[in-house]
Amino acid sequence: MQLGWPFVGRDAELDQVMATLAARQGVVLAGDAGVGKSRLLAEAVERSTAAGLRVLLVRATRSSG
Repeated sequence: MQLGWPFVGRDAELDQVMATLAARQGVVLAGDAGVGKSRLLAEAVERSTAAGLRVLLVRATRSSG
């Protein structure tokens, strides 16, 4: 899946997520609405699948409850 916008300004967070996933551990992204959780998640999923990792995506939001 190619994302339409370049990913900028969140390299430290993405590096931490990718290192955690590479160690075969889970990641939880939590925060206020509009801070970029979905975009960070999309980038991490794209990079993980490109690296051959299997990704299981779970959403836990009020609207999905």
